[in-house]
Amino acid sequence: MLPLVPWRTGEDPEELRRITHRMEGPPPEVHRAVWQIIKDVRSDGDAALLRLTAELDGVELRPDQLRV
Repeated sequence: MLPLVPWRTGEDPEELRRITHRMEGPPPEVHRAVWQIIKDVRSDGDAALLRLTAELDGVELRPDQLRV
């Protein structure tokens, strides 16, 4: 449920912009991170999946544990 924010004419217009700002999707740094992961997996395949799983999830897997 969205919070109700009372607003009176004449209040700080910057505050109004801040609370009504709507992002169009995730921030740019998220897009960059996702595209880097996709690039790594495309170029390094399973090795990248294993490395990223360890790095991002803290789980060490062996190649024989990967399932599609």
